[in-house]
Amino acid sequence: MEDFYYQIRQISAYIDYRTQVAWKEKYTSLYQRVLVHCKEEIIFSTFCHDYEHLEELLAKQNELWIQKELRNVDFLLSHVNGYSLDENQRRVVLTDEVHQLVIAGAGSGKSLTIIGKIRYLVECLKIPPQEIIVLSFTNDSIKSLKMSIDKQVQYPVQIYTFHKLALQILKENSSYPYTIAPADLLEYLIDEYFQTTIFLYPKMMKSLLRYLGISTFPFSTLYGYRHFLSPEELKLFQKLIVKFIRLFKTNAHKEDDFIDFFEQNKKSFFLKKYGKQRTFLRFAYLFYHLYEQELSSQGEIDFDDMIKLATKSVLKKGMPLACRYLIIDEYQDSSLVRVELVQAILERTQAKFMAVGDDFQSIYRFTGCDLAIFLHFERYFPHPAVMKIENTYRNSQELVTIAGNFVMKNSSQLQKNLSALKHLEHPIHLVYYQNAIFTFKRVVKEIYRDFPKGILVLGRNNRDIYTSIDHEFRYEEKTGKLIYLPNPEISLRYLTVHKSKGLEEENVILLHVAEGKMGFPNQIMDHDVLKFVSLEEENYRFSEERRLFYVALTRTKNYVYLLAPKGRESCFVRELVRDYASFITVSVD
Repeated sequence: MEDFYYQIRQISAYIDYRTQVAWKEKYTSLYQRVLVHCKEEIIFSTFCHDYEHLEELLAKQNELWIQKELRNVDFLLSHVNGYSLDENQRRVVLTDEVHQLVIAGAGSGKSLTIIGKIRYLVECLKIPPQEIIVLSFTNDSIKSLKMSIDKQVQYPVQIYTFHKLALQILKENSSYPYTIAPADLLEYLIDEYFQTTIFLYPKMMKSLLRYLGISTFPFSTLYGYRHFLSPEELKLFQKLIVKFIRLFKTNAHKEDDFIDFFEQNKKSFFLKKYGKQRTFLRFAYLFYHLYEQELSSQGEIDFDDMIKLATKSVLKKGMPLACRYLIIDEYQDSSLVRVELVQAILERTQAKFMAVGDDFQSIYRFTGCDLAIFLHFERYFPHPAVMKIENTYRNSQELVTIAGNFVMKNSSQLQKNLSALKHLEHPIHLVYYQNAIFTFKRVVKEIYRDFPKGILVLGRNNRDIYTSIDHEFRYEEKTGKLIYLPNPEISLRYLTVHKSKGLEEENVILLHVAEGKMGFPNQIMDHDVLKFVSLEEENYRFSEERRLFYVALTRTKNYVYLLAPKGRESCFVRELVRDYASFITVSVD
């Protein structure tokens, strides 16, 4: 009993959930004996109280330990890549839980917090840096993290994208007799099969035409059938099949799941969509089977296969790479196959895991990323420490308030209380235009006059830039560089909003904020068949477009200019004007 008593009150490290469970198990039998045999001992009551309130007691002791450690490592946390971490960031660094989710606002210093965590692990907890693995989802984000880590220290931390980590695991475990399939193999196979098979068989052509809503066939020849087939409709149909199969694989479905899909489809027998869904599922199954057959015959795997094989390899042969801490950035972009790989690594290594991300910036659902994995973190990684870093160092408080309230109208988003030290009375400039090119030139020159630095130009789609430039501009699609020939000193760069995530600039211009299918929000709705391969449906209208708009608003350090066609302005623009008129400067060209 005395041992238990003193252990609790003389903690010299953070006591994580795994240790708490071990302590509870260790002292359960002693507790039972105490109740029966030791009621006369003076320490009895204290022991029983401590045991029965162990979680609360350890939480209190952990808090005392963190407060002490904050003083002990103040110098380190005050000098992370030239910055001093704030209170929330410091607590993230010092919390040493088995599973930790860090919910971060835009511009709140996610990368800085990760670097602070790595430095603390290495310099204070003496974790060998080569036993720390850092993951993110794109080569650009990995490159940025690596540059940040190397800026102050050169630790040999393992930094990977998920695909590169999976490839390394397979190579280390001698489980890699494969080659990577071309990224466009699925598209190629689908197009080829239409040309060589579907277009040649009347029964398949009729099935396709009925799916597309063409049910009368005045021609009896195959040429007649093809005459009724719109190239645009065919292209959209093929894209939908590709998207379905990609989501099918990245959400860890198996071939037998098609049986479940058909069973689910039966439940909508009396609905108009029943026949269309069933036809689509038949085509999707056909092309999935052909795709898998082609991969197998060529000894190839795609990127999702690579992650699945790495997961199986870890579970069967173990994790070949040293891993005591696993840190994932941009966790809101996760998918089920990636989560399963992480779970396998943690199971075999008993490593600790920290995920960092922002549910407000989950904008890649079309690639298989599922926000539910972030929102319901505890389903996949039990008993996590959930923490927030909510101070933004990029935007003004006024813009943070507008953007945060705008995105949180979707009740499924996690609530955040974002704050900033900077203040700007009117951070949003709304410009209605009749002539997009004239207005864009005027706004560029106006910004340059007051801020002779960089201007980031954003659009919802790749082609939006062409609505606003003429012969006086030279645009390099590959690099995004945009040169205004009358004044080449003006630094301009054009990106889609998707590609701008993680970036920031002095000022931002958002082009063509218009209503319509290809406007912002993009109003091309997901097809209802995708519900079969998505983890969770979002009921809020334009939920992902709303998050994408939030990303666009928060790229700026100063002002964001919204250029909207007069009379065709986006519903998002109308909402901002209705709700936040006092923060917005409005002009009409």
